[in-house]
Amino acid sequence: MTVDGIRWDAIDEDVSFESFLYEEPEPTGLARIFKEHPEIKPTAIAARLGISQPLFSDYLTAKKKPSDERLELIKAEIRKIGLELSQI
Repeated sequence: MTVDGIRWDAIDEDVSFESFLYEEPEPTGLARIFKEHPEIKPTAIAARLGISQPLFSDYLTAKKKPSDERLELIKAEIRKIGLELSQI
């Protein structure tokens, strides 16, 4: 199956024409991680880190932006889960 779109070499990005029909913009940051990996549950990550569910939800919807330090802690926790799973 061929998807028609535009190749934007300057930023190494492919944009499909279909994406212009999305009601919601393509997620970025944390939201993108959880969209691309639905097996990772935001509620579980928030609980493991002691972050309140409403605050974590605000990070995912971009209502609030985590500090660079907190973003790295969240990513590190996701990597930690991956490591734990790889050792099963």
